[in-house]
Amino acid sequence: MTQKAQRQRLGTNDFDLEDELVDEATATVVTGAKRLNRKWPELLVTGFFGGVDVGLGILAMVLIKQTTGSDVLAGLAFGIGLLALKLAHSELFTEEFLLPINAVIAGQANVLQVVRLWAVTLVTNLLGGLAFAGLMVVALPDYHSTMIERP
Repeated sequence: MTQKAQRQRLGTNDFDLEDELVDEATATVVTGAKRLNRKWPELLVTGFFGGVDVGLGILAMVLIKQTTGSDVLAGLAFGIGLLALKLAHSELFTEEFLLPINAVIAGQANVLQVVRLWAVTLVTNLLGGLAFAGLMVVALPDYHSTMIERP
């Protein structure tokens, strides 16, 4: 008797949960493999804009802090950058950090691809964030005290 026939014979039970777990594991491997197989231009651009998107969150945080003086509202405003990151499908070094490892374990990629993804993403995130921070400093001279203030 096949596993599917046995499940049908037993009726509704927790086996459906097992199927969902297998589907989720498969999806993580596929997602990790897609990220590892990005071409160089795509990897550079998505990494750079990952840093820019975080910079956008910092800009929102600084603007709200300067306007309201509230650390809580400023912290909430930072989420704008994370939302932009998700909507733009940018690559952030710390985002879903272990998905590529799932692809390696499943035999869909190799360790060199993981090192390439992590190294390029880290460097381009930093470059994008620094570029955006530089623009903020130049464009908003009245906000310098808020930018360097520590809560």
